[in-house]
Amino acid sequence: RYDHIEAEGAVDIPLSDAVRGRLAVKLIERDNWQDNIGNADNAFNPNPVGPDPDNEGFGEISSQNARLSLEADFTQTFSGLFRVAYHKNRNNNYGNTGVGGIDPDRFDPNDGANTRFNCPANRLLTGECLFVSGGGVVFPQPPAADRDTVKVDVNDMSRDLDMTSASAELVWDLGRSTLTSLTAVESVEFLNYDEFDGTDFFPFGGDRGDDTDQFLQELRLNGSGGSNDQVQYVAGLFYLDVDSSNDDGKTPSEPTRQTRTTESVAIYANVDVSISDATTFILGARYTDEDKSIDVNIPYSGASTASFSRSESDSFFTWRAGVQHDFSDAVMGFATISTGQKSGEFDTPNSATGETNFFKPETINSYEVGIKSSLAGNTATLNVTAFWSETEDYQFGGPAIDPNTGLPTTINNPVDAYESSGIEIETMVHATEDFAVSAGLGYNKTEIKDPNATRAQTVEAISYALDGNQMPGTPEWQASIAMDYGFNIGSGRVSLHGEYIWQDEIFWDISNNPFAVEDSYGVANFRVNWENSEGKFRLGAYVDNAFEEEYADLRFWLPGFPLYIVQWGQRPARTYGITAGISF
Repeated sequence: RYDHIEAEGAVDIPLSDAVRGRLAVKLIERDNWQDNIGNADNAFNPNPVGPDPDNEGFGEISSQNARLSLEADFTQTFSGLFRVAYHKNRNNNYGNTGVGGIDPDRFDPNDGANTRFNCPANRLLTGECLFVSGGGVVFPQPPAADRDTVKVDVNDMSRDLDMTSASAELVWDLGRSTLTSLTAVESVEFLNYDEFDGTDFFPFGGDRGDDTDQFLQELRLNGSGGSNDQVQYVAGLFYLDVDSSNDDGKTPSEPTRQTRTTESVAIYANVDVSISDATTFILGARYTDEDKSIDVNIPYSGASTASFSRSESDSFFTWRAGVQHDFSDAVMGFATISTGQKSGEFDTPNSATGETNFFKPETINSYEVGIKSSLAGNTATLNVTAFWSETEDYQFGGPAIDPNTGLPTTINNPVDAYESSGIEIETMVHATEDFAVSAGLGYNKTEIKDPNATRAQTVEAISYALDGNQMPGTPEWQASIAMDYGFNIGSGRVSLHGEYIWQDEIFWDISNNPFAVEDSYGVANFRVNWENSEGKFRLGAYVDNAFEEEYADLRFWLPGFPLYIVQWGQRPARTYGITAGISF
């Protein structure tokens, strides 16, 4: 059990007829929901920290947020919106669970280095398997995998985030067009400790910190043309500058220091042309020019170089075209073709040399066709979309071990291409004025297209072919259903809401190995709210994950490593509570 408290409020401040202010504040406090029973005081850990004396565990959140907005009408045709925001969050993260991955039935203590074989998948999470080092040393038996109780060798895995932002939006009404200027700055400081292995006998983690400053400027012109406004357009200029520094290392005194910069300039336009009352053609395009650089300084003893610098530039053109047709007042059909590109990026630097690869940009071609309809006198809707896309030069970031530092890292693995095709169906029915049912169904078939690609996984470092595999983290089937019912009672109204969200099994790794699988699961959530007739007072209660469904954020092996790791993420068990609000 744990406590979770959220409080938020806002006040509107009319400063004059032309100037309005608003201050909004939100606070979140949550207790730990994971117990830590770990004790690092053993011979296998050279830096023992001991058990958590208060057994407080992990999962605590303390968050403070504030935003001040000022809206001003300078003239009848010129206005501005100015915002300043601050966000501070301290999150005691969550504990991973690491379980041994060696088959005890095939392990020979007299030949431990050569008899480390994969434990069967159905025995991994029960704690039956062994943890055996590469030299054949048998470590203490890790516990069975459990979301609510972990056994790790640190007491504090805090993630500290401080973010400050400011923006100014100026709008000029030019008659049949509007000119908008958006200027924004943001500063983010992030510090995190990663406890990677999920055990209390194998010290395996590190500190990571990031400081990022961002500046954005956009000019956008939108309006209409033609005698009957049959042409709708938007065009603009976009500029983005990002500077970040990263400390990622074994200890705070020996970090891998990285400085990355990105400068992006783009010009874009989109035009909708109605050739009749029923048919509209859509055409859009964007040209982007980007410059990226990285500087790496590595103070590890024995490193072959102290620093490394590299820069890359890229320019690309993307576009979209489509048509929209109203078959009737209730049924609209559409079809679109679009291209896109995700910029290339520098890979994680080699800890010994500082050198880094620049992986190629991902490009995507997408096709969509569908209908949107309003039926039965606007009491029901039915939307159906079919899609197909191909992404080339896809980069999959997979966990790995840095051979120079022994620390966990992420390495990008290139794949020639993958295809995605499927259908999405959404519907809503207002059975009565007070009762509505909505449902959704999605099918997404993904398939990797790379006949030569392989990926090594499991303690045996088995090489799995990737061609034809399902994309990681992508279920084939997803479904949801929600019901809403409202009724008047006394001087107020009660609203009931229930929903069930289900997804098919997924693979967490691009290799589709049988150990990195999340079985299908469904989560049910319920809400009940009351509001008085004037809308001033609100009371409510909720239950999330009502049936205690257990699922993880990630499951994986490290190649050749005798440990199977489950990352639970911020997914606590059943959560219930009450809400209250007042407006005045």
